[in-house]
Amino acid sequence: MSSSASEWALVAQRLLERPAPHQDPDNMRIGVHLDSTLAARDTARTFFNLMFTCRGLYHDLPWAMPKWCLPDAFEYALPVAYNWLDTFQQDVYPLSRPTEPTQARDDSAFDMTAWLEERCLAYSWIGVTWRSSLPFLRSRLAGPLSQTHAFWDKFARCGRVNFISLSELEAWAAAISTAATDSASTTSLLTSTPTPCTQNASVEGVMHQRELQQPSSTQDQDQDQDQDQDQDQDQDQDQDQQQHQDQDQDQDQDQDQDQQQHQDQHHHHQHHHHQDQHQDQHQHRQQQGQQQQPPRRLALFQLTAAIHSQAEADRLQALQSTVLHGSHGAWVTLQCHTHLRSLSLSNISKLNIRDSPIDHVTLHDIEQLYWDKTQEQSTIRGELRNVQRMELKCRRRIAPTHSWMHIPNIQVCFNGEDVDAASLATRTQLALYQADWDDTSPVRVDADDLDAAKKAEHDRVISLASEVSLNQLPLEVDMLRATVARLREVEASGRVQLPNAIEVYVSFLGSVDPIDVVVPGTAEVSHVAHFNVDLDLYLHLEALTSLETRVDRLELAHPSFPERLGALSYLDYLSDDMCVCIEVLGSQVDMRVPACVNELIVDSCAHRLRTGFVVNVPRVRIGREFGSEMSVLRDVHLLAGRQRLELRGCTLDGEVLRCNEVDVRRCLGRLAVSSSERVDAANAMVGEPTDSNGSSSEPGCIVLKRLQDVTHCKLVHTVINDFSCLQHIRRLVLSKCKFDDVTHLPPVACLVVRDCFTRAGGAWPNVTFINRPLEAMTACLLAGKRIR
Repeated sequence: MSSSASEWALVAQRLLERPAPHQDPDNMRIGVHLDSTLAARDTARTFFNLMFTCRGLYHDLPWAMPKWCLPDAFEYALPVAYNWLDTFQQDVYPLSRPTEPTQARDDSAFDMTAWLEERCLAYSWIGVTWRSSLPFLRSRLAGPLSQTHAFWDKFARCGRVNFISLSELEAWAAAISTAATDSASTTSLLTSTPTPCTQNASVEGVMHQRELQQPSSTQDQDQDQDQDQDQDQDQDQDQDQQQHQDQDQDQDQDQDQDQQQHQDQHHHHQHHHHQDQHQDQHQHRQQQGQQQQPPRRLALFQLTAAIHSQAEADRLQALQSTVLHGSHGAWVTLQCHTHLRSLSLSNISKLNIRDSPIDHVTLHDIEQLYWDKTQEQSTIRGELRNVQRMELKCRRRIAPTHSWMHIPNIQVCFNGEDVDAASLATRTQLALYQADWDDTSPVRVDADDLDAAKKAEHDRVISLASEVSLNQLPLEVDMLRATVARLREVEASGRVQLPNAIEVYVSFLGSVDPIDVVVPGTAEVSHVAHFNVDLDLYLHLEALTSLETRVDRLELAHPSFPERLGALSYLDYLSDDMCVCIEVLGSQVDMRVPACVNELIVDSCAHRLRTGFVVNVPRVRIGREFGSEMSVLRDVHLLAGRQRLELRGCTLDGEVLRCNEVDVRRCLGRLAVSSSERVDAANAMVGEPTDSNGSSSEPGCIVLKRLQDVTHCKLVHTVINDFSCLQHIRRLVLSKCKFDDVTHLPPVACLVVRDCFTRAGGAWPNVTFINRPLEAMTACLLAGKRIR
């Protein structure tokens, strides 16, 4: 690994660092948040652009990064990859293996299989999860272990595979079994008939692999796949440098770039590949005597399975002990459709069991267990060993057993049943909830059902737990020693003290008096990094002003914000340096919103909102996501210059300028958007209807007259009548859109088409283009168009 790669890895790790907790929108109850996915995609795009900068970083940067750095960096899960470079958009780039050697290249000049393996492993190391039906992985399963051992030995340390059903897992196991049988039957043939080391590259997986052309001159210059070989090399290099600037985070686009980069990486790759293969073989021989692992092992797997019989549950257990032996389960979701006698699983981070009862379970090394119990199951019997957290949703009273005793964190969600916390003694983290599935009777601890000793133990468990969450439950202790306390709709009498509290969440209290937070032995608390207080109470002016020096962010929603005219005048007393978010009705916006308000949610505008009153607010959401009521907005141009503007269920007429982010959904009227970083529109129409019946055929949609000077534009469920209304768009994403003609398709740096169709019911191909000529994109779309 080059020193430059390790140094650049530090830069990339800094780039992938997650935001601090107080910047996380998940910690905010209300607000108008900037699109985190946009920033995440920009971050990923920057990372891949860095990797594609030069040959050294192309090979070494992924391996210099911490393993699985991408899933750890992004809040959202990376999409599962269904294709790899050998099957990615074959119709877009139909390249074939040369049939005759040339002066500069013969059939062994490029080992396609070795390159595909190396790049697959590199992407696996940084965290890409592959679908189990991926043709490339299946070709590796089918290959002789003598030829694929080096790949599988590395894949066992970083490979992540997703199985969407039990049948997919069984098909994976069957492929391994078939390969083992074929390998045994052909051993004598392979030993008696030696073949060149490059022959496997031209035979194995030939149905899914495409040889890429190698430049006939110097290999330090890249050549774009869709260019003729007689083009000037300087033009090729300039074009490739332009391609590096606009990589999308989507896996498809990364694969497209990899296809363009692989050619001049050949010699550098071959040296590392053979060296790594030698080291891997040596390590494998050392490990064989220590433990028996399956020869084609995974590092991590994900599984979603429906269990219809005890036989299927037994097969799942057998597969985990054989094919998945030594592999860690990231998450496993089991939908049980029948009563099971037993279930045995182990070594899983998140296990989710739903629906049917199970008589006996054996669960080992489970970080988080989620169990949605049925009416028929009154308890959980079996062995729960090294289970760190258990969350139960119970539709009837649950009877804890001895197997629960060593689980440190238990959360029980009841449904109108009595709670006996004494049965949960020794818990350090305890959460008791009432759910509202079928009835709304409060969960209670009934003194008539608990004797004095048991009731005392019940109170002691709640009082001493390090984390307590109570929802719709009575609280009969005067002190909670928890560091984290969440109290919602709790009935309490007297004063409750929380001497050790670090995080306190209180809402919808009944008769509880003010809470004393006592900090013994501390004369003064100079600074608290993050303290979240959520009070659903009406706050008088005196209380509002007293909060000014105590909080960094203040969220005011119903009923905290007074619902009457002139309510905004309360906020004039607050400093402009505060971050205030308010949720109000349209009728309450009867004056210019004070400068301290950073985020404004106008829930309803039945009386017509005067947009001039909100010109000072950086982030604005107007209207409701659902409902039949439409908000009428005039002077839309006054909303220009927002950091983020969200319009929901509004009737619009005008143009929005210079907003960083614009999101339009379920609106009517006509709108133009210009000079924005990002525009998202759903259920819209681009361009005026082409005929007199066009308007009525698409009810309830807004007409986008023009989208101009937009960096990233995404249209979903949108009818596109005229592509010429899209001007100077850099990245255009069309998802589930309807259009008939691509004649006026705008020149864009990146075009993504997903699940789009024509008015007649035909289908457009699912493709991704990066820096392709407009004529090439148009020709490919027309060639892949399927007529109904």
